[in-house]
Amino acid sequence: MCGFTGIWFSDKEKKVSKNLLEKMTSAITHRGPDASGYHVDGNMGMGFRRLSIIDLEGGQQPMSDADGRAWVTFNGEIYNYKQIKEQLLQKGYKFNTQSDTEVLLNAYLEYGNNCVDHLRGMFAFAIYDIRACKLVLGRDRFGIKPLHYLLSNATLVFGSELKSIVESGYSKKQIDPSAVDSYFSYGYILSPLSIYEDVKKVPAGSLLVITLNNQQCFDSQVIRYWRPTFRPDFKIGYEDYKERLKDKLQETVRMHLVSDVPVGAFLSGGIDSNAVVSSMIKMVPHPIQTFSIGFGNKGFDEAVLAKKSAAIYGTQHTELYLEPGSANLLDKIVEMYDEPFGDSSAIPTYFVSKMAAQSVKVVLSGDGGDEFFAGYKDYQRLLTINKYRHFLKIGAPAFKLLSRNMPKSMKGRRFLYSLSQNPAQVHALTMEINSQEKKDFFSRDFYDQDFISAASIKLNHLKSSLSGDFISKQMELDILTYMTDDILTKVDRASMANSLEVRVPLIDHEFFELAASIPASMKINGQTGKYILREAVKDQIPDFIYNKPKTGFTVPITKWFKDDLSDYVMASLEDAKLTGIINDAYIDELLKTKNIGSLVTRIWPIVIFSAWHRKNLS
Repeated sequence: MCGFTGIWFSDKEKKVSKNLLEKMTSAITHRGPDASGYHVDGNMGMGFRRLSIIDLEGGQQPMSDADGRAWVTFNGEIYNYKQIKEQLLQKGYKFNTQSDTEVLLNAYLEYGNNCVDHLRGMFAFAIYDIRACKLVLGRDRFGIKPLHYLLSNATLVFGSELKSIVESGYSKKQIDPSAVDSYFSYGYILSPLSIYEDVKKVPAGSLLVITLNNQQCFDSQVIRYWRPTFRPDFKIGYEDYKERLKDKLQETVRMHLVSDVPVGAFLSGGIDSNAVVSSMIKMVPHPIQTFSIGFGNKGFDEAVLAKKSAAIYGTQHTELYLEPGSANLLDKIVEMYDEPFGDSSAIPTYFVSKMAAQSVKVVLSGDGGDEFFAGYKDYQRLLTINKYRHFLKIGAPAFKLLSRNMPKSMKGRRFLYSLSQNPAQVHALTMEINSQEKKDFFSRDFYDQDFISAASIKLNHLKSSLSGDFISKQMELDILTYMTDDILTKVDRASMANSLEVRVPLIDHEFFELAASIPASMKINGQTGKYILREAVKDQIPDFIYNKPKTGFTVPITKWFKDDLSDYVMASLEDAKLTGIINDAYIDELLKTKNIGSLVTRIWPIVIFSAWHRKNLS
């Protein structure tokens, strides 16, 4: 697990400054505190920070092949690198290290851009092909690892995190209104957008190929090499699928244990993390270390269940109970994510990562089960909406009118608005600040700009979906957006801020392909989501985990807002007026609210945005 940066100038006479490269790379030292490396060759330069996991003595980056045809810098893990290496050895390739980095580079030299088809893992990489005068930026299928870039006719700047590109000085740091709309709609910024207009993200499952043409200008092409598609196979029966799922779970966990350092695990009171940990203990000859977070108040505390599970599994368990939040903590969140990020569960994710990093360098987590197996309660709600879609169309105007006139703090307001929309599009159009409210929410100057609406990005994903049934299309949408841009972004930044590698064995493309072949009717049974996965692991997890209702990884933010953070919240709302983006009248209305906790889902994104703006643009 590492971080990397780079600069490439189209003008061959313009030299990359190593000092600037070092400055950019130092900004992401947290991603790799064990070592650094640089390669500068005239108009091209790469920087690297290393967290040593595999081949502790070798594997230094940037790395070139034996003939000096290409250079690579890489962040992530290739879990099947030994198998690929054997294939390349038979083709005559020679290796000087035991690292997966060298395997990746030689796989590129053998297969070209198609090398990604052979990789199983999480990765972001930059490969500079000297002879072809080409640079390939690649990102894994699900976007587990991040990759940002700034590209003009004359300059390419790239890096694992946005902060390294900002350090280069090449970004104008102009806010992208499309990104702002995405943030206040969903709480996160949809790829390929970033908060700045001139910086983009390489989409998940994609390559960005940049070549230098005869006019010494850059040409670029985004190539999508993989897309998650649900294709149910009805010829296979339920019991057969359940057995296949058991076997594939064991296999993917085994693959994700490849490491030259000890591997621990996050453990909560949920099905997914228990499925991963209960699989791990069968494969690791010593007690593994597990970690959980608690809050000490009813409704938010899964640490008690995690502790009971750990005792049954025989793990070395560590838990931490969080105290109420502080202003310093929110500033830390802003620093970690580089751009506005509205998921409050970033707080416990940061702290559980910090705790784990004191004992291990690598942990496994249970993310991915909900998106692959319809685990979220929203999916059951969507099925009901789709079932009664013809009746709902008749009442749509009334639902829209009612939602518009309901108090902002009243529960059910968002749900009523969603009922007024096309049932096939409800999931994409369910937003915290929906389209009918944005004219009042945003300032006039901001609202009148031309920008790509966040809803249109999600609707385009739905439109291009090749998944067969209604609920599978919604899961595909979540994988392409919520999972990549919220869940995986949250985990990557929070863990790497603590120099911890988090691996996600359920978010594996081979595991997904099995999950995608299972009919949706086997995933949702009445009010129970993730049904077949629950049944597949029933005999290896405790009954109190199997029988527990679905809960999310949330924090008691409402209580914090009313008590410990109330002064900070009020000051941040006032500061939000200075951004010129949110309507002053809207903020004044929030400031008058007596029960601030009732509007926490609206206030939290404003508080985070205000803090981000104050730190980065004031």
